[in-house]
Amino acid sequence: MADVFQFVMQALYDHDVLPEQAIVRWAAAADAAPAGSARKARRTQCAPFLTWLAEAESDSGDENEDD
Repeated sequence: MADVFQFVMQALYDHDVLPEQAIVRWAAAADAAPAGSARKARRTQCAPFLTWLAEAESDSGDENEDD
């Protein structure tokens, strides 16, 4: 499961099943999880997706400023 968690999360996001706000809340809670916990491991695995999500949000914010 650990190998596919990031891709499942992204697929759920892409299909509008999992909203961005829920992902951000989960990531914040996972950041606070104890070292060595499964939640912390999943958070580490999802780092590329979470970075992409944050960059996509900041890019869309930049586009709105040009209007």
